Amino acid sequence: MKSENNTIDSSVEFGCNTIIKDNVQIEENVKIGNNVIIYSDVIIKKDSIIQDFVVLGKKPFSTKGTGGAQVLNTENQVTIIGSESIISTNSVIYSDVIIGCSVIVAEMAVVREGVKIGNEVTIGKHSIIEYGVEVSNNTKINAHVLIGEKMRIGSNTFIGPNVSTACDTYMNANKLSELTPPKIGDNVRIGENTTLHPGVIINDNAKIGAGCLIISDVREGTTVIQAESRNIGKL
Repeated sequence: MKSENNTIDSSVEFGCNTIIKDNVQIEENVKIGNNVIIYSDVIIKKDSIIQDFVVLGKKPFSTKGTGGAQVLNTENQVTIIGSESIISTNSVIYSDVIIGCSVIVAEMAVVREGVKIGNEVTIGKHSIIEYGVEVSNNTKINAHVLIGEKMRIGSNTFIGPNVSTACDTYMNANKLSELTPPKIGDNVRIGENTTLHPGVIINDNAKIGAGCLIISDVREGTTVIQAESRNIGKL
């Protein structure tokens, strides 16, 4: 468990088989579960809970497509878990991620490198937050949601289960610069099983019903239901 240049408060509780690499800081009253791996350059703020089989600060693997390992420099980048946050069992948090205070990352969620998550955000189980995403405060992302690369999601927004976001207009982009991610504003409500096409903007206070296919922008305060979702540009 011991490595170099670590600062670990004496109040920290560890489970069994925890592996900690170099340059790790763990503040007071943090609880670490069993079989946790904490890579280098990770900071865990006070009163947080890291459950069993969690991986923190994982370095990106090499990819040929739009993978962040190809285009994002995460060397020596710090991963921060804010105070009073919970990282649940089997979740993986990559390097260069900043997670705010009182955040819940549910079971088997994946947060890729370069992501910034605000305070009091919930990430549902089995959800994937891709490279370079930003999620603002008080937003809830439910289970089995895919948030695509470089997306921006506003505050006080609700994203229902099984929502999918497409960022690749070409369906095989070779560079992140070729992506056109959707953007979701503040106080938005998106129902389950909705799909957002590349480049669409969901403006503030919009509501989207379950099962919609969103292919063009949704104006501020607009409510969209499934029958009209393919024609929202005409509303």
